[in-house]
Amino acid sequence: QIFLRASQIAVMPYLICELVGSLGSLQSASMRLLSRTGGLVLLAILASGALTVLLLPSLLPALTSSAFFSPELLQPPEPPDLVSTYLPFNIFTALAQDNFPAAVLFAAVLGVVLQGMPDKQILLVPLEQLRLLFRRLNGLVIGMAPVGVLALTATTLRSLSSQELL
Repeated sequence: QIFLRASQIAVMPYLICELVGSLGSLQSASMRLLSRTGGLVLLAILASGALTVLLLPSLLPALTSSAFFSPELLQPPEPPDLVSTYLPFNIFTALAQDNFPAAVLFAAVLGVVLQGMPDKQILLVPLEQLRLLFRRLNGLVIGMAPVGVLALTATTLRSLSSQELL
């Protein structure tokens, strides 16, 4: 539990500081190039995903057995609420709930806004110190990884019966 919680708590602040600091320190020409290139990559990913969704069913074999049938399969899935996922009412609640899409979008917007500020160095200098601080914190968590993996393995093995283990 300690390892899992430490790894979760260290990631989000690091991610925010890195995005805000990195995007905020870019020059205008670099920001335009990043936007153009990132937009093209995003379009390519979306296009390949759409093609996969459209073509994959025709490549799969027809199902002839219904041994896996469950009535829940007929229920329509609840559609995701993308607005509340990407734009929560409270960013601190989103951070507490590990809402990565909201945190990344928030940090990216902050970085872009910071990039256009005239006196951005006033914020970039302490932000760089925060980035270094969170890098060191992540280094401590990475150092705990072997012990954490051992603890997770021991917990899993403890929960197994001797028949399952064999």
